[in-house]
Amino acid sequence: SNLDDLRLGIIDSAVRAGEIEVAERQVLLLADPEISRTKQVAAVLSEAGDDVRAKAVLENHCAVSGEAPPDICTALLQVCAALGDLRGAEASAQLLLQSGPLSEAQLALLRQTLGDRAEDLLSAAPRAQPQKAAAPATSRGVNGTRSSRRVPAQRSQILNKNQKPGATSPTSKSGSPKATPKRTGTSSISSV
Repeated sequence: SNLDDLRLGIIDSAVRAGEIEVAERQVLLLADPEISRTKQVAAVLSEAGDDVRAKAVLENHCAVSGEAPPDICTALLQVCAALGDLRGAEASAQLLLQSGPLSEAQLALLRQTLGDRAEDLLSAAPRAQPQKAAAPATSRGVNGTRSSRRVPAQRSQILNKNQKPGATSPTSKSGSPKATPKRTGTSSISSV
């Protein structure tokens, strides 16, 4: 939509200017979320030490689009690992396993995050050979743009079990999610 096109421009400008709160608000308002912008804003939040808000951005993408693309699931797994959120990491891993074979880096992250539980998930998943750092499959979206292959997601798998659909993360008086202590120079989101 024209409004989403305007929001995408604002996101790009805000990220370049270091106005991450503005970029975050615009990503959360997109009617048709875009994988690259979602990951970009989540990565910037994570680099600033705000993995809680990064997780909220990634979860919002899945909730609004109704899909859980592998790139978003991988980023969500990384953020959940950084937060020590094993329930969220396991839900992300299950969605990621549904998307097809995992890369070596994804397998390593899964094992590092979930330990023995990772082996249980992997043994229950359909047998597939790990991918070598291959590019994700792409397809043409409704508006003609290329998008990564997406996997339908169960909203309950993406939201915390304690969080009801439509509920939001804790917010500050300004309406933006509460910040966690800042961690500088490190991002829990990498290009896995």
